[in-house]
Amino acid sequence: MTPKRIVFVISSLGPGGAERVASLLTSKWADTGISVTLVTTFLFELDDDFYPLSPLIHRVRLANLVTRNGRSVTDNFVRGITFRRLVQSTNPDVVISFMDRVNVLTLLSLAGTSFPVIVCERSNPFLQKLSNKWELLRRFTYKKIAAVVCCQSAAVAEKLNSLWQISTFSLPNPLSPDIPTNIDSCLKRQQIILCVGRLSPEKGHDLLLHSWATLADEYPDWTLRMVGDGVLRDNLLQTAKKLGIQKRVEWVGTVKNAWSEYQNSQIFVLPSRYEGFPNALLEAMALGCACISTNCDSGPAQMIQDGVSGLLCETEDVNAMSLALRKLLDSPALRQAYGKNAQDIRQKFSLEAHLQRWENIFVELS
Repeated sequence: MTPKRIVFVISSLGPGGAERVASLLTSKWADTGISVTLVTTFLFELDDDFYPLSPLIHRVRLANLVTRNGRSVTDNFVRGITFRRLVQSTNPDVVISFMDRVNVLTLLSLAGTSFPVIVCERSNPFLQKLSNKWELLRRFTYKKIAAVVCCQSAAVAEKLNSLWQISTFSLPNPLSPDIPTNIDSCLKRQQIILCVGRLSPEKGHDLLLHSWATLADEYPDWTLRMVGDGVLRDNLLQTAKKLGIQKRVEWVGTVKNAWSEYQNSQIFVLPSRYEGFPNALLEAMALGCACISTNCDSGPAQMIQDGVSGLLCETEDVNAMSLALRKLLDSPALRQAYGKNAQDIRQKFSLEAHLQRWENIFVELS
């Protein structure tokens, strides 16, 4: 049964995969007549959201409702009480929370109320560890307070269910309905190896740089293009310089809409150490890139059929990534075939399929 009123909670609406899904999902619900209140909890967020929202959404920044925006226990308690009162005044049929710490704080704030809370893990909780205190709180609140825990891969959902004895659903990300449908042949594009993602340790950009360094001299017409920003940017620039490939790598930074980046590139690489469910790989496949991904614990193996719609290689293995890259660089026919076959992913991970999964969760909840 579809709820009539939803409160949706996330830390911010900056540039990121979880934020994109949150914007897409809440806007779709609001446009179909559901009353949606979208709350962000970050202390110092920008006034403008990175992704567009339906004008029908009631947008709330929690930081604007409280006078204490520090990080002390008292400040967090005040924010929790403020959030609890906001939810009570909205009287939703369900509260949906995105991302680990936000999930914990949402559950603690609403403990003892009758509002069912669905929490969504956006990465692999067994690999993306929190501090000991937060880990204990996450396990306690998920088991004792959460109505349902949603994970982006079936493997993680099954593991959580088995180890923590909680109700779980697999909920992979959807493709945006705005994704272009006119796709040029892979071989008509520029000789670009593309990587899109936040420049942070789990994304494995250092592995890709080392891999490209073993091949760059042999393929002088090709360029590695990095789209995204993050805490490791300076370190990665230094790594490229030490490897002698600084002139063979382009650093683009964050872009509002990456469609054109995929459409201009023949090859896409996801070098991640771990993932929840990588939007960038999903979009690259849907837009006809020949894709290579590490076979990390959750996500890529649900998307790529190895040797048919792309290539999977072992995580943390620079040599395996180099071999996969060489295989594609040496074979235009293989790039063409993988780029074409990858587009079959559009139907499996459409927004309509994603919304139907949410309907199944709501039915289970009711």
